Parts: sequence; C-alpha cells; structure tokens
Amino acid sequence: MNMLAHYYAIWDKLHKKLWEYKGKLSSTQIAVLMYHHITDENIDTDPTCVCKTEKFVYWLTKYINDGFTFVNVDEAYEIISKSIKGRFALLTFDDIPDSVYVNAYPILKKWNVPFVAFISPNLIDTELYITKEHLDILVRDPLCTIGAHTLNHMRLRGCNDSMGEIAESKAVLERMYGIEVSYFAYPYGRHYAVSSKNIRQTREAGFRLAFGTINTYINDYNKSQKFFLPRIVRN
Repeated sequence: MNMLAHYYAIWDKLHKKLWEYKGKLSSTQIAVLMYHHITDENIDTDPTCVCKTEKFVYWLTKYINDGFTFVNVDEAYEIISKSIKGRFALLTFDDIPDSVYVNAYPILKKWNVPFVAFISPNLIDTELYITKEHLDILVRDPLCTIGAHTLNHMRLRGCNDSMGEIAESKAVLERMYGIEVSYFAYPYGRHYAVSSKNIRQTREAGFRLAFGTINTYINDYNKSQKFFLPRIVRN
C-alpha cells in the first residue's frame, strides 16, 4: 500500500471509530446494507462484491429478528431529516448486476422489502449487469427506488469530469424513465475514491442524499453528513 492509500485508509478508520463512538447512545439507528452480486455461481469479480443467496436471506432475517424495520429511501430521508427514533434498515444494490433481478428480487417481492438500485447507466446490457428489459420491470415496482451511481462507474477523486459523471447519471436515468432520481451512491465509496469536492458536487447536482461505504450505521451524530452517509457490507 502506498503512502497516499495508507493515509486514506486511516482516514476511513477514524471516521468509522468517531461515528460509532459519538453515536453510542443514538436514538436513531439506520443500517444501510450494501450489496452487488447475489449469486451462488463463481464469477470473475472481487469476492467482497459477491453474496450467496442463502447468506443474503440470512442477513435479511437477522435484521428483522433484531428489531429493525426495513424502509424505503424516501422514508430513510424523513427519518434522518426529522430525527425519528427507532431501528431501521435500508437495502441498497450498486451497479447493478442482473443477479439482483434474478436471485434477490423474487425474495424481496415475497417479503415485501423495499430497496434502492443504484444504476450506472453505461453498464446496462453489458456482461453480468442488468438488462434493460429487467430494469424496466424494476422501475415499475413501488418496492424499487432508482438511484444514480455515475455514468461509467468511475472513481470520482481525480476524475477529469466528476461533475459530469455525477449529474449526467441522474439526467440519463430521468430521461430514460420519466422519474425523479434523488439519491446517489459513490463508486468505491471511501476517501481514496471520494473527495470533498465530489461530496459538494452531489449536493449541487440536486440529490437529497448520497452514500459512501464507511462501514457503520447512520446515527444521531453522523446523520448530518447527508452527502457522505455510511453503508454496511454484509456478505
């Protein structure tokens, strides 16, 4: 690990520890769960981005049994904005792979669990990623909220056109489906990939919330970070 990467990794850990320490007595707790591929197949990708179907069901069941209420992202926005007390969970998928439609979506339909699909428009209809046909079905389902994830799944820090990647991903999805896209997730989502400039750009692009990947809950302390909220990977 080079010195700059080491610096960013330390910064991530400090944020996580500070947010957890300050939020220990929080009356609001939101677990934003992040997934990519939901599949039992062996695929050529980062293992941390793959969750077996059985393990996916395990985590859904565990959060429900632990007293968390699954909410959609608009409800999460209200909880954050109005400091509503309780334990909540928000389910999110990044990119998104077609395995989300094939393997996760039937489970979510059966259990009536809402979710966010953070889409990179230029990945649609490419290998492993969601087909336009399947995305058309998700868009029509009230359980699914469409969010933006840059045009090309770009690491934004150092990107020559980071504002274009952010704003155009929103605009393309809105043109495709005639919907308002109000929520954003940063690809890679940690400090090495997301700068303070990028965080400011998501606000300027008109999003209501933006999500990173600092691995902890939203709580009374960090909920003010509306354009760099934490998410938890559960594989």
